[in-house]
Amino acid sequence: MAVVLHHLIGTQNPYGDQRVVNWLSYGALGVDVFFVISGFIIPSLLLKSTFSGRQVLRFMLRRLIRLLPPYWVAVLVSVASLYLAGTALDYGADRPAVWLCHLTQACGNLKIPWWNGVFWSLPVEIQFYGLAAVLVPLALALDRRWRFALGALMLLAAVRSPDSMAFQYAPLFLSGIVALAWREKGLSRWQLCVCVLAIIASHYFAFGFRPLAVGVALLTAWLLVASPRWLALFSGLGLVSYSLYLLHVPIGYRVVEFGMAQVSTPSFLSSTLIALLAIAASILAAIGFYALIERPAMYWARRIKF
Repeated sequence: MAVVLHHLIGTQNPYGDQRVVNWLSYGALGVDVFFVISGFIIPSLLLKSTFSGRQVLRFMLRRLIRLLPPYWVAVLVSVASLYLAGTALDYGADRPAVWLCHLTQACGNLKIPWWNGVFWSLPVEIQFYGLAAVLVPLALALDRRWRFALGALMLLAAVRSPDSMAFQYAPLFLSGIVALAWREKGLSRWQLCVCVLAIIASHYFAFGFRPLAVGVALLTAWLLVASPRWLALFSGLGLVSYSLYLLHVPIGYRVVEFGMAQVSTPSFLSSTLIALLAIAASILAAIGFYALIERPAMYWARRIKF
């Protein structure tokens, strides 16, 4: 929701107030939260497997089938949305090579603009799945000292990683991994402190001085372990969060643009109504998308049993 508010209200700015834009720009930290959660969840799934080559291949195929078909449909929705806005050709929708780069999620590495700006994070996530599928079994096979060395190498890689690569976000993924290790009683208190300090240092050298971003990442890691009861209030929204992430730009942007076109002199009330309608339309679209596209993809992913 932080990302949704950042894009639909902050970027589109129906209020015409730069202060609103500045405040909601912090909603981009929702992606940081997402990477921390992935660092926690993906290794926890891998811990349940036997780490044979077949198991690792099955894990990757399941994740790809889980994520890619909804993404491909969202690509089509994004192009349709751009056509409605009259800007599709500006984004290269008439060029087969651009279609190919979007379908393979290679646009970030090729420096080709995404049709939907949020798509940039998805190849980073899939890269992390591949890294985790290799590194988690390796870490479990190593002595504890070498596990720390492996983690340190990942944090050092963040400092020199190219753009659009998972290594660049190693401090965020490692925050989730450390939270999982702490929950599974794989770290002592002083080891936890060393890990936290290493993550903070790596984050600084990779991204510069961003204390709020570091704080949000570490707070997310703590919440994953503490699991307070009030988090259950968001479980329904969490269920459709991937669909909402994919659709809120092509759906919500058009609602904001249409609403603003109907108002000659926007007031606080009209701007708020437009923003609420854009958010509601995005959530309703996500619910439908989850039922029709994402849930079937999840079903077929679970059917892989070799």
